[in-house]
Amino acid sequence: NLMTSPAAASSISDSNGDLLFYTNGFTVWNNEHRVMINGDSIGGDSTSAQGALIIPLPNDPTIFYIFTTDKVWGDYSYDLKYSVVDIKKDTARGVVLVKDMPLYQNSTERMTSSGFGGGTSWLLTHEYGNNNFRSYPITQDGIQSKVTAPIGSPHRYSEQRNGTANMKI
Repeated sequence: NLMTSPAAASSISDSNGDLLFYTNGFTVWNNEHRVMINGDSIGGDSTSAQGALIIPLPNDPTIFYIFTTDKVWGDYSYDLKYSVVDIKKDTARGVVLVKDMPLYQNSTERMTSSGFGGGTSWLLTHEYGNNNFRSYPITQDGIQSKVTAPIGSPHRYSEQRNGTANMKI
């Protein structure tokens, strides 16, 4: 398979470095480079700058969240969504259990993560239309309540370039 993705791309490997699956934010492929069961139309856009991000569920090496963003130049919904993959299913090729689930609206294309290995991982994003950074702790119980911090200048709707590009920490 040759994945087409001008911007969004994410992959994850096991502790041995063997590929588990990958995505362009719209489709999920397994380690055999075939579309995973229920792995189409997961909610993102392959042209979004940081349109796909895979975060493992803490303390469970078989469950993964895929976070996706809309492109800012798209339908003006600016959704940040998530899907859930269980890699144990389909004889260890994986199945998308849940897909296209809205987390919140008015998100930029910017997202990143931090904190793996300590029981809590963090999804870090930026809201669109204001100056709020939005973070979600992810624990073995799933996505927890958001933490919001207003910092810096607003990412105004009138300046679409403020909603694109990358976030890094």
